[in-house]
Formats: sequence, C-alpha cells, structure tokens
Amino acid sequence: MHAIMGRSGHVTLMICVAAPLLMGQSCWLLQNLLPATNPDSGQTQLPVDGTDGTADDGSTDGGTTDNSTNDKGDTDDGTDDDGTDDAATAPYEIHKLPDGDSYATGAIAVNDTGQAVGTMTLYGLLDTSTVSWREGASGCRRLWGPGLVSDINNQGWATGLDGDRDDIICSIMRAVYLADGVVHRIKAVEGRNASVPISINNLGEIVGYSYVEAVDCIDQLTPRDEQYVAFLYREGQVTGLGTLPGDTESSARSINDHGKVVGLSYNEDQVNVFLWENGTMTKLETLRGFVGTFSCGKPPSFAADYSVTLHINNADQILVAYPDVAYILENDGAKVDLMDTPLPDGAHVTGFNDLGQVVGYSRGIPGIMNWEGRGFLWEDGTVTDFLELLPEGAGWNNVAPRDINNVGQIVGYGRIDGGREAFIMTPTE
Repeated sequence: MHAIMGRSGHVTLMICVAAPLLMGQSCWLLQNLLPATNPDSGQTQLPVDGTDGTADDGSTDGGTTDNSTNDKGDTDDGTDDDGTDDAATAPYEIHKLPDGDSYATGAIAVNDTGQAVGTMTLYGLLDTSTVSWREGASGCRRLWGPGLVSDINNQGWATGLDGDRDDIICSIMRAVYLADGVVHRIKAVEGRNASVPISINNLGEIVGYSYVEAVDCIDQLTPRDEQYVAFLYREGQVTGLGTLPGDTESSARSINDHGKVVGLSYNEDQVNVFLWENGTMTKLETLRGFVGTFSCGKPPSFAADYSVTLHINNADQILVAYPDVAYILENDGAKVDLMDTPLPDGAHVTGFNDLGQVVGYSRGIPGIMNWEGRGFLWEDGTVTDFLELLPEGAGWNNVAPRDINNVGQIVGYGRIDGGREAFIMTPTE
C-alpha cells in the first residue's frame, strides 16, 4: 500500500524519513487529547471514556458536525431537491472527510471496511498529528501525534511514526503501530536506533527500514555512515532482512498476507527490486536510470517525493513504478506494462489492490498548495481520468489519490472550496 519514503532522482537516489513539516498534520479539535504513555512498557494506552474523539458507544464526539447537506445545498440523501439521483450516471460518489476546520488534510490509506487514515494540520505546519476516519462519521479520531501514518489493515491496526510533541523538528521519530487502542513501539534492527514502518498486512506483520538517526538537532545535518536495512516485524520480533549479494543497503516497501515482502536493495552502482519469502531474498529487477546511494542525513529535502512505488497484493502480483516506468509482474513472470495504455504524462502510481486496479496522479508536487495534478484509475488496460468518474459539478480538482481498497474505494486529497481536503470515493455500483 502506501510509503513514508524519500527522495529520488536520475543521478542519485535517496531514502530519508519523510519530514513531518511536509506531510504531518493534525486534527485540531482532538489535538490536546494526548494518550498516556507507559515508559516502562513502551506502549501508549488510548483513553476509553470517549475522550479520544469517540463516545462510549463508538460514535464520534469530536471533529466536525454533520450538517447533512452537500455543497449544492441538497440534503445528503442521494437525491437532488427535485428528487433525481445525484450520481445517476457517475461511476463514483465522492465525500469530503471531516477536517475540524483544519488548514489541510490528506488521506493516505484505506482498508476494506472503509476506514481511512491520514494527516491534518491546523494553521501551523508544526501542529501535527495522525487521524482516522470511518465512512459516514461526522468527525475524525486521533491515532497518535505529532507524526505520520503510512498504512492500515482490515483489523483497523495502523502503523507510522510518532514524534516528540514538544520538539517536532529535532526529535527522533519513533516507529509505532496502533492495535486495539494501544500504541506500541517498534524497535529498530540491532545496531540501529530508528525505524520507518511502511506497510502492514492483515496479520499485523509490518515492514520498513531501520537506520542510525542523529541524536541532536545539529548532528542531524550530518550524513550518516551506517547503512539502511529492511526489517520485518512479526509477533513482537524485529528481523533485519539484509541485502542482495553485492548491495549495501535495503528498504522493505510492502508485505502481503502470505508474508511475501518486496523492497529495494542497492549500492552505489544500481538499485534492485527484491522479493523476500521465508528467509530468502531474490532479485526481480534492476531499476533503470538510478545510480547512487539511498543514505542521507536529516533533514530531507522539502521536495521529497515518492517516485519509486512497490506493492505486492494478495494475488502475489507485484506493482513496480517509477518515473516513466510502470508495470505489474504476474505470478508466471509475465509483465503487464501500464505505459502501453499509456498513463498520463508525469504519472505517479500510488495505490494497488487485490483486483489489480491501480490509482495515481499526474503532474505537480502534492503538498505544494498550488500544484496542478489529475488523478487516474488504471483497470484492465484502460486509464480513466478522475473527472470522468465523479458526478458532474462535484467541484474537486487537483485530485491526488493515495490508495484503493478491495471494494474499489479510493482515498487521497484534492482541492475544493479553496482548500486542500481529504476525500473518500465509493463506487456507485
């Protein structure tokens, strides 16, 4: 599914921790409801009395209230005031996710129940947190924060980074996952002191990478000599996955429910895609046009993007995408080239589900307020512009989808009514 990953180019390729200044955001109505942390156990217990943004009956008591009307002034009963169907001819309906009057929101991932996770910010980029939304709820629920969230599974377990609320810029971001109301820390691979979790499967297994992080704000500007290494978190244990022969660093990007992991293994001369299964790492492909090392010091560039996308779904199909290249590796070794369609110019692929559907966007840099982009859906060799999927006059533009679940629901962010908002799109059939 989705990555908190770093910066790339055709001369050098880097992986850095995604900057909270770039992607981290907060649900401001819930921002002061910090869960209590047990320093001995490394776990954080969320409140259970409704102060976490939900009432004791499970309904949302924080965030925004539902005014039961849409942008055209019609009631949200699926019809216009004249009784006609709002989306009679549109393949999808789109809904803005509650934002608590925040400055900007962005949904990053969605599970098969329609629960989405993402980020929000109020009026300052340092006012950060992570949140989740349930379809139809009138508000959002705070997960942890300040920090970043990268993925969610069908149990509602989420994973990402949690930082120091009082020192966002200079603090080490801690790898965490939220399970059954408790925030757990994920230890780094031996010899490293920090990790970035990227993907979680429905068994609660998590993959990402570990590295050595600077321990003070000044030292963070110095490049580190210690290598990045892919990790697997399974049943409370962290295991380093190593690298392919001849490579020096690695990063795991995606894990499916069969425990198969895909990621990148690299050295100064080449960047390779690997498949890890039952303790064995196998080389699949060498990326074209990338030379250099992924290692970098902190902070990363503000222009950090997500130009290399890797996903493995539960059909064991592997999606590989980077600038001007996008394809699906089938179980039998066949390759489906998405560029034959072709994809839009400057396409960046972000989401991939078990049905083989792919979402992404073209042009621009998400996170920059005035970026220009268009979302697209790829399915069975056909590319459809998002504007063709939505009801006429929906009012959204610069849409950047980030994930698609196995029901076909799509989440991401775009611009509507002058602001950047998170959305969820649901098929009408």
